[in-house]
Amino acid sequence: MSRFAVTTLLTLVVAGAAAILLSGAGRILTLAAIAVGYLILFTIGVFSIRAQFFTGAVCRGKSGEMRVALTFDDGPDPNATVAILELLSREKISAAFFCIGKNVDARPELTARIAAEGHLLGNHTFRHAWWTNFLGRRGLVDEMVRTQEAIVKAAGVTPMYMRPPMGLTNPHYGGVLRESGLALVGWDVRSLDTVLSTEAVIRRILRRMRDGSIILLHDGGASPERIVEIVGAVIGELRARGFGFERLDRLIT
Repeated sequence: MSRFAVTTLLTLVVAGAAAILLSGAGRILTLAAIAVGYLILFTIGVFSIRAQFFTGAVCRGKSGEMRVALTFDDGPDPNATVAILELLSREKISAAFFCIGKNVDARPELTARIAAEGHLLGNHTFRHAWWTNFLGRRGLVDEMVRTQEAIVKAAGVTPMYMRPPMGLTNPHYGGVLRESGLALVGWDVRSLDTVLSTEAVIRRILRRMRDGSIILLHDGGASPERIVEIVGAVIGELRARGFGFERLDRLIT
């Protein structure tokens, strides 16, 4: 049973007891407090994949061997993804790319290249729209299945892992993931590379890094020069600190 299901059940029980045992202003205030508390927990569950409120999610890999994983969202991008692949090839590092289905359809050769060079392809929904998290079960299944089909067609591999747009989840995700045969993957180091300066992103990653960390970066729509500078600096500094790099699936299994 998910934390969402448990929380909902307990909320209903407590609210029912309050409605029976209390009266007047005390009942109204108590029920209002219960409703506000439930809404707060629900909101945290939507916005924090690490809370694992609606369904389980892998947000950090195994520790003990000083290994971390690089992951990239929103590609494949004809400029940034190519630059990242060249950097990773030079550094002999395998990463994970959570791809948007429509981008895969637009660039099947680049998607195939990601897999051919030893990297992991993941599902990042088909459209990655702002309203994706408002979709119900049927809409989410369609988003995931279309992306699975696009990646299989382009690269001949079936993704095992899914990352939702912006890390947002809702009560439908658990059932949809089981139906789609996908495992949910989050992160424990969010780089904020789409909003912070290059220097701030590098500092943020290095400050939050620990053994087993999953690092979230973006290749979709990114500046090739900027993302290469960020990733190159992080690789160099982490290796100097004794860290190694492992492909996501090997880090978490």
